[in-house]
Amino acid sequence: MKCEDFDKFLFENPDAKSCPPQFIEHLKECAKCSSLWKIQESLTNISEDKISFSFSPAKRANLIISSKKELFNKSASSLIEDSFVVSILCSLFIVGIVSAAPNLNKFQFFERFTPYIKFLSSLLAPFLKEVHTIFTSQGGGFLGVIALFFIVFALTLFVKTINVPKIVKI
Repeated sequence: MKCEDFDKFLFENPDAKSCPPQFIEHLKECAKCSSLWKIQESLTNISEDKISFSFSPAKRANLIISSKKELFNKSASSLIEDSFVVSILCSLFIVGIVSAAPNLNKFQFFERFTPYIKFLSSLLAPFLKEVHTIFTSQGGGFLGVIALFFIVFALTLFVKTINVPKIVKI
């Protein structure tokens, strides 16, 4: 009997719990194969050992509460950071639209689109003129931008808290 034959047997039968009779004599003579067989036996016996871990109800409750707090703290900080960035970008976009609205009729392609958006522009024109007067004054412009930012920030936080991902129970 050769060591290669025993190695081949172990490779082909990784879950073997008993050694075939043809290898017993070889295991008595070969220390290397004997140690491999002992490792094989210990690996197959691991699945039979049932080790159970249990926590007291108080410890389990503390672990659940601390994991939920950690998850909330992580999600709350990223929620605020994301909302802050989105609010800055949206506020700048809205300020750009409001500041460009009075000059929109000077744009050469505006005349082509006027018939299509005439109703919408007639509804929005007075509102945009009022908003534009707020942003054109020095004090009003600064306060208007800050107010716009806080309004957009509140809306993004509101929308993001509505769509919070659910916690998956394991």
